[in-house]
Amino acid sequence: MDVVYIVREDDDNPELRLSLRSLANLEHDRVWLVGHKPPWVTGVAHVPVRQGSDRWANARALWIEACRVPEISDEFTLMNDDFYIMAPLKRVPLMHRGTMADLFGWFEAKYGRERMTQGPWRAGLWKAYNELGPDAFCFEVHAPMVVRKDLFGWVVSVRSPADPFRTFYGAVAELEGEWVRDPKVGAEEGLRYGERFWSSREQAVLPAIGACFPEPSPYELT
Repeated sequence: MDVVYIVREDDDNPELRLSLRSLANLEHDRVWLVGHKPPWVTGVAHVPVRQGSDRWANARALWIEACRVPEISDEFTLMNDDFYIMAPLKRVPLMHRGTMADLFGWFEAKYGRERMTQGPWRAGLWKAYNELGPDAFCFEVHAPMVVRKDLFGWVVSVRSPADPFRTFYGAVAELEGEWVRDPKVGAEEGLRYGERFWSSREQAVLPAIGACFPEPSPYELT
């Protein structure tokens, strides 16, 4: 199964460097970068796509383009450049954050009722809550996800840029999976050792993640 990244326009991108190193923990076939390819990356397939200033529109356009590439495997592992695989895996498990009702209960406790739908990301999830219902699973986990190229591409193409594509895909595909605590971590809370996945909230945690992957990967020039 191929691994597919959508990549922002950043020649440095230390998150991507560490994420590619973490692929040593996952059995996989080809690695694809869709969007930008930093000059230090090697040994991957690249689909160049010009990007604009709207990151939500960029992500949507890049995933649509990825799903149009016939050479990418029919099922692929969806990756972002700040996802890290921390334990050996043959296949990424299907993971969710609980139901939409669970998620918005947590949002309300954290942000308050007036703020729980503010911002493009939470507003998109509120849209999913209203369209899919409170019992639908939320698949917006900051970790890899295995998707079917044809179905995921169709879902992304019919949704708006800030919509939670993974959650709408999960609903259409009637997926379930296992509940996980979201693995996105920052400097304040520290890294959760022993977990299968990490995602970096800010660059302050990258030195600690880098300590777990000190050796260059086959996908970087040294």
